Amino acid sequence: MSASKVLVELLWAEKYRPRSLSEIVNQVEVVERLQQFVKEMNMPHLLFAGPPGTGKTTAAHALAHDMYGEDYRMYMLELNASVSKDTPILVRINGKAKRLRFRDLDNLYFNGNREVLKVGDGEYVKTDDLEVLSIDRNGKVRWTRASWLIRHRAPYVVKLRIENGGVLELTGNHSIITIGDRGGLVERKAGELKPGDYVLSFIARVSRDGVMGSNFPNEHCNSGVYGVLTNGAAQLVGHHLTMEVLNSDAVNSELLGLMQAPANGELIVKARRIPEALFSAGVHTRETFLKSIAASNMESGVARVTSSSKELLIDISWLARITGVESLMCDREVKLLWNLDRRPGLLPAKPFIELVESAGKRAEGAGWEQALKYGLLRGVMLKEELLEALKGFNGLKLRSDEEVLKHLTWLATSDLHVLKVIDVEVVEYCDYVYDISVPGTEMFFAGEVPVLLHNSDERGIDVIRTKVKEFARSRLPAKIPFKIVLLDEADNMTADAQQALRRLMEMYVDVTRFILIANYPSKIIEPIQSRCAVFRFTPLRKEDVISRLRWICKREGVKYEEEALEVIHEISEGDMRKAINILQSSAALGTITVSNVYKVVGLAHPKEIRDILRTALSGDFIKARDLLRNVMLSYGLSGVDIVKQMHKEIHSAEIKLPEQVKVEIADYLGEIQFRLVEGADDEIQLSALLAKLVLLGRGLRGKTSL
Repeated sequence: MSASKVLVELLWAEKYRPRSLSEIVNQVEVVERLQQFVKEMNMPHLLFAGPPGTGKTTAAHALAHDMYGEDYRMYMLELNASVSKDTPILVRINGKAKRLRFRDLDNLYFNGNREVLKVGDGEYVKTDDLEVLSIDRNGKVRWTRASWLIRHRAPYVVKLRIENGGVLELTGNHSIITIGDRGGLVERKAGELKPGDYVLSFIARVSRDGVMGSNFPNEHCNSGVYGVLTNGAAQLVGHHLTMEVLNSDAVNSELLGLMQAPANGELIVKARRIPEALFSAGVHTRETFLKSIAASNMESGVARVTSSSKELLIDISWLARITGVESLMCDREVKLLWNLDRRPGLLPAKPFIELVESAGKRAEGAGWEQALKYGLLRGVMLKEELLEALKGFNGLKLRSDEEVLKHLTWLATSDLHVLKVIDVEVVEYCDYVYDISVPGTEMFFAGEVPVLLHNSDERGIDVIRTKVKEFARSRLPAKIPFKIVLLDEADNMTADAQQALRRLMEMYVDVTRFILIANYPSKIIEPIQSRCAVFRFTPLRKEDVISRLRWICKREGVKYEEEALEVIHEISEGDMRKAINILQSSAALGTITVSNVYKVVGLAHPKEIRDILRTALSGDFIKARDLLRNVMLSYGLSGVDIVKQMHKEIHSAEIKLPEQVKVEIADYLGEIQFRLVEGADDEIQLSALLAKLVLLGRGLRGKTSL
C-alpha cells in the first residue's frame, strides 16, 4: 500500500476528502464554474483564494481528477519528501547486508541498467532485490522488502542535529515518526520539529532472517568476496581497527580477504570501514567484534571508540544497534552502552503522566510513584521502569484511557526508544534527495544513528519553484490538452520568484496551466493576478460543517452529542479539515462529547473561563487566581492560550458588561498578550490581569449582573 493510501486509512481528513468536484461541500458557485472547465476541457490559469480549510487544494485535485481521471497525478507537478544523498542507511541487497549512503543506492539502481519511471519531476526505479529495516505490528525491527527507490532534486534541506544521534538531512515536508501525547505513533514534518522534540530510534538483536531474539547460533555469511566470517576473524578485525596498524603480512588469508574492499581494491582499514560481512554475520559474531573494539576502552559498562573516520563510527553505531547494544554518536567518537541485562532506551514521560492524572484515585497504590517522579524530573522514562509501573494499571477500569495504556505497553515492549532533537536549521542543498517505498509499513530507518522515517508524497513550495520550468516544457500525450502545476502557499513566494513564475506562465501557456493557492491573494503581484481567473473560497457554513461531521460519524459508527458537533464547528471556525481532525481525535476517547472535544484541542471549557472572569470582577482576587491555576494545570494551557479564550468570552452573550468596560478589558488583554509573546512570566502577567479585572469590577458592583 502506498504512503498516501496508508494515510487515507489513518486520517479521516484524507479518507473523506472529496475526490470529485461534485463531492465538494458548500462552494456552489466555485464548483459550477470549475465543472464548466471540465466540460470544455480547457481553462485559464487559476488563483484560489480564501482561509485555510475551505477546500482550495481539494478543489484543485478534484478538478484535475475530473479532467484526467484516476491517473491525473501523472499530469500534475508532484514531488516526494526525501532524505539527502549523504544519509546513511543499512540495506540488504540479494540477501547481503551493506551499510551505505543514499548516493550509493543511486549508483546501484539509477545506473542505466534499470527502467526508470518518471512521474512529474520524480524518478522511480523498482528495487526487487532491496530490503531495509522497518518495524512490524509488535514494534520489533525486522528486514522488510522495498518496492521503489525515488529521487528528485531539492534546493534546500532541513538539517536535524540529534542528541547522541549525529545529523539527519531531509526535506522539510518529509514525515518523521514520533510519539503522540496519548502514546501512539504519529507523523510530524521535519520542518515542524524544534529543539526538545523527540524522534524514534531502535536497539534490537536482529538476526539474518529478520526474526528478533537472543538465542541464535553463530550464523555464517554467504561465501563469495568475503569468504566465511568466524568469531575469531571478527575479533581480529576489531583489534586491528582499534589499533589502526593493519599489516597485510601479519594476518592470515581469511582476514585479508575480509578486509579487502570490493569497490576499489583498497584495504578496508585504509578506508576505515567495518567489513560488510559483519552486517550479515550472526548476532554472537557481531557481539564478539564489538567486544574486541571495546575491550581496551571499557569503563563501567561504557566503551568509547574514537576515530578520525566518520564512516567507521557510523558503521559501529549501526552494527551495535542491530546487535542489541546502545550506541551514542559524538564528535569523533561513538559510545557503546553494554546494558544487555535490562531493556535499553528511553520513552517520553508525558503520556504516562497524563495516564496517572486521568486515572486519579483509581491508580493509588499501583506502584507508579517512583517512575512518575523520574518522569516529572527528566521528561523521559526508562523503558523497564515504565513497563513495571504499567503493571499496576492492569485490571483497572480506565475507559477512555485504555488506549493510552495499550500504546504505552506496546512501546515499552518494543525495540523503539527516543532521541532528542537539539538543533534544526535549513541549509542550501541543490542536489538529488531520495525516498524508499516500503509496502506494508511505509516506514524505514536511516541516519547516522537510525531514525524512523515515513515515506510520503507531499509537495514543498521551495522545491516546486525550482522545478516548474523543467516540468512545464516537457512533452504531453496527445489526449492531454495541458499539464497542471499546482503551487500551494503561493502568497509566501518572494517577489523575484513571482516574477520568474510570471514569465513561465507566459512562455508555456500552450502546454501548461497554473493553479495558485493563497490565503492572502493581495500578496500575489498584479501581473500574476491579471493572468488568472480568481476563485474566492469562503468559510463553510455551520450547517454544512455539522452535516458533514454527522455523515462521517455515521460512516465510522461513532456516537456523538449534537452539542459537541456545534462546539467543533465553533473551534474550527469554518475550517473543514480542522473540524474533521478534531472529530477523529475526540472519537478516540469514546463518545464525542463537549468535554472530550475541549480535552483534545487543549482548551478550557468556556464556562470555566467565564467563572474566572466573574470571580475577578466580583472582587475575589485569591479565588480567581486559584481557579486560573487549576484551569492551566488541568488543561496544560499557556498564558497566551488563557488570554485568547478570555478575549473571546468577554464578547460572549453569557457575560453582560458595559461596552466601555469591554473596551478596557480588550485593550489590557492585548497588552498582556504582547508581553507574554515577548517572553514575560505567565504567572506574573496573568496575576496583573486579574488585579486589573478586580479594580474594574469595583465600579460595576451593584450596577450590572455578570
